Amino acid sequence: MSLPMTVWSWLKKQFSAHTVRSVSAVFLALALLVTGGLWAGGVFKGKAVEETFTYLPNRTYRVADPDPPEPETLGELLHADEPTVDTLLRHPEITQELLQAEGLTDIVDSRLALNNLRSLDRQLSERLGEAPDSLDMIDLAELRAHAGIGLDAVASEWDSTYRLLATTYSPGLSSGYFPGLIPVKAQEQQESLVTAKSATSRLLKAADRSAVTAIPANMNMKCVWQAPAEGLVHLVPSGAWLPEQGYKLYRIVNGSSTLIAEQLAAPQDGLNGSLGLADAAWIKELYAQAALTPAKLTALGMDAAKFNEIAYKTDSLQPPSRVSGALDFDKMREALITIPSGLEQRIPETDLLLRQPIYVMGRQDNTLISSAAIRSRVQQKFSVLSPQTSPLISAIKSEPGGNAKSVLMQSILSARQQIATLSFVDDDFAEAAGFLVRDDLTSLQLANGTKITYQVETPDGAKTAQSITAGTETSLSKPLGLSGYGIDGKVPLRWQQAAAPAEKAILSGYWIERKLEGDSGFSQVNDEPIVVSYLLDETGVYFESPVFFEDAVNNGLNVSYRIRSLDVFGRTSEYSDPISFLVEKVTPPNAPAIDPPDLSTDLAASDAARQAIAANPGQLGIVLPIYTDSPDTVRFTVYRAVAHGAQSFGTPEVLANLTYHNPMPDAQPTFGVTSRELPQVEPVTKNNAKQLVRTNYVKASPNLIYFDANVAEGYTYKYWVSAWDSWNNESAWSKSASAGVPTKAKPAVPGPLAISMLSRELPDFSQEPPGILRDELVAKKDLSASAAGRVARVYATDIETVKSADQEGIAIGHFIPAAEKFSVIDMQYDNLPEDKYIHLFVAVRGEDVLPDGTARVRWPAYSGDGLGGYSVYAPEFPMQPLEAMQQMSRAELVELGRWRQLNDQPVSENQFLAGGLDRTPGSFALFLICLVPEGAQPGQPAGGAANIGMLQGISNHFALMAEGGFVSITWSAPDDPQIKHYRVYRSEVASFKKPVDESALGWTLVGDHIKAAKYTERVE
Repeated sequence: MSLPMTVWSWLKKQFSAHTVRSVSAVFLALALLVTGGLWAGGVFKGKAVEETFTYLPNRTYRVADPDPPEPETLGELLHADEPTVDTLLRHPEITQELLQAEGLTDIVDSRLALNNLRSLDRQLSERLGEAPDSLDMIDLAELRAHAGIGLDAVASEWDSTYRLLATTYSPGLSSGYFPGLIPVKAQEQQESLVTAKSATSRLLKAADRSAVTAIPANMNMKCVWQAPAEGLVHLVPSGAWLPEQGYKLYRIVNGSSTLIAEQLAAPQDGLNGSLGLADAAWIKELYAQAALTPAKLTALGMDAAKFNEIAYKTDSLQPPSRVSGALDFDKMREALITIPSGLEQRIPETDLLLRQPIYVMGRQDNTLISSAAIRSRVQQKFSVLSPQTSPLISAIKSEPGGNAKSVLMQSILSARQQIATLSFVDDDFAEAAGFLVRDDLTSLQLANGTKITYQVETPDGAKTAQSITAGTETSLSKPLGLSGYGIDGKVPLRWQQAAAPAEKAILSGYWIERKLEGDSGFSQVNDEPIVVSYLLDETGVYFESPVFFEDAVNNGLNVSYRIRSLDVFGRTSEYSDPISFLVEKVTPPNAPAIDPPDLSTDLAASDAARQAIAANPGQLGIVLPIYTDSPDTVRFTVYRAVAHGAQSFGTPEVLANLTYHNPMPDAQPTFGVTSRELPQVEPVTKNNAKQLVRTNYVKASPNLIYFDANVAEGYTYKYWVSAWDSWNNESAWSKSASAGVPTKAKPAVPGPLAISMLSRELPDFSQEPPGILRDELVAKKDLSASAAGRVARVYATDIETVKSADQEGIAIGHFIPAAEKFSVIDMQYDNLPEDKYIHLFVAVRGEDVLPDGTARVRWPAYSGDGLGGYSVYAPEFPMQPLEAMQQMSRAELVELGRWRQLNDQPVSENQFLAGGLDRTPGSFALFLICLVPEGAQPGQPAGGAANIGMLQGISNHFALMAEGGFVSITWSAPDDPQIKHYRVYRSEVASFKKPVDESALGWTLVGDHIKAAKYTERVE
């Protein structure tokens, strides 16, 4: 018996004897087999964890306001991000605040306010510097008057049309238009700006430093009582330098004077290096530098008296005005942590203007919100203008060898200043050098309240005295208001200075202590006491430094700080309350760069593109080589906007996020031709394609080669890329790059043609002999005379269109760049401008209109050549919401209805003053700005200047003749986004009375690049 039969017999026997158990065993075996198969097929494999990405920083941040509110007070204006002079015109009360300010510090509370005031002053100068006749003026009320619409028009189509162009003139009049009123308003605005400029110039006037005053030679003394019984005396000269014999110090108690020290602060010990201090050599060098030796006087060409006359002078003996830096400290942080509010603020400004057909005045420019722009503005907005050099120093420089003399003088004065500063912040030096005296009063057993006077006497007998009271101690208070933040490896700190004048007078600095994450306790971080510094602005005002101390701490560390104050006697206060925070990275990587994209079917693709194409064989796609020069890049985000056929690009959307393992920042780039030195890439599957990520550092090689496989024929794609760091800070977007995927599909066939005749109404000369009494052609200028007393022809066709066109000064079928004022462009006349003549559409919001109903309408200037100016049109149809109109194309906007030209001469600049606007918040006025080519003649159709020689003469001659009418052809526009424009062909036949073989006809192209589904041609 074979083995299989034996096994089979055994199984049958088992089933018979143990049926239940056998069935269970079979099911178990089958389950194991099925499970094994499913496992082998990958069913039970762990599902790959998909990376998730966020789009907000992993740090403290502030979201930029997409539409900052209009400042309404002078304080708000001086604290604004971008103050403008238009705000002064919209809020005249702000100008009044400027006029009422007696001095700069009445309105300026920070460096930010100072520089914003300077910005307004510059803008005022620029505005007032414009030539009086350089600004074109357009009054929309004149348009209403031309249309015969009064101010009392209500519930009419015109009222609906012009509800956004309402005038602001007195009601009850038949028309809101008064010739010359806009120039009057412009003059009033100019006068208002002149008034504001007078105020800003006065407040920002540079301090006069020519009238210098000698600083009286005296002694600055500071004295305090210290328990249990000690008098502390600190002295430093002012207006003179240390005498060789030093000073004498007397103590006077109850009328009894006692000499307690002499030869105080004599420079000899410093010059000898015998002060017994650790930095004796450096201190000796300082004293030598500060000494006014005979050799130095010879080099300076002056005696000691002349030196003192020049060195110890000031422009004022009055206490200087000082401005706090507290607000600047907070504003700097606020600016540095600000991020864009969303995609709309991240899109590069140029791309945003290309995507949105309407340029909205008053919208915040996206370039101002980028990290680089913010950092640049921080440098500008929180600085001061240094005053000019002292006139006496300048006079020295003008002498022969003046530069060397000036350097020597500055060296002497700098050394003296350092010695004086050292006496304030280093009590060991002060005591050793004789600037600090500790007077033990224990043996005197003075009762509390006893007056103790200390008197310093100079070698020439001058005396300075100051008193203290026994038992009355001037102690140092606990520092308050310690604040700080950690940004990009730096920790700026500031705090409140002492409020009590007595304490403030003796403070010399502060000690800073830090505790890093993981440290057991605080440790001091500054070697020298921190002195609160001020910078003198050219206005003569001292501006406090926003940052008192800046520490360096690595990003990602938690850190704590505390401070204590120090006085000139070496005493310290108790510690402030500690503050703690995380040091965060806020500066993003640099914006990446993109090479021109390649289509996977392109035979001329770049080497990088061919790499990606080879990794994705047979796939249709677009290849993007992406570069970054930032070693902190850990991720790329690819954004994409899509345009179907000839349609506009849609809103950018996130296409892909790719983690990037950046090669070591300090790795050296490799060069050469061996395989080891070539760029190494790692394929990463994303969005149904393999993306190539570079893994080694090779100069000029893409860091990422992205293959966009999600493309389709007939679409165009625009790409941007941003880089992210480990803190999720996003860089500015790269410049955009576009590529399209061609389609073999032909455009849809236009719908059936509708042909009509637009006839000109002419006199009936049929009863007169031809060619004898009248010419064959009748000039347009002679039409009225020819028609006088004549019977008009009878027409079965439209004659009203040509009539109205003549009244409007319109050439049917032709756009006239240099048209007459109030001429119309309208689909009805087929005279819409070609896209090349449309510069842009400008919207003026009601919020940006001045109280007098005017606004300065501005737009980005045309950057090409051959510009003769701009023509301005206003719509004569009801407006749709601005958001809806922003989704339209330029062609769709211009086809919405009638547009009427507002200017009689081309506008020369990229701005004009518009009057008759509505100030209602939420409303807007819309203008169409068209380009007028250089040399365009009034009334000449676009392209007419291209004719030359005899052809030009014939063309101009026939243009003056009255045409018989026009053939108007319309058709149904197919719903096909691939259609970019239309072409119109014409064929002539002898007669339609007989059948026509269309296949045998010859066709001539008569119209090309036609956007609208309409074509009009002149007929005789």
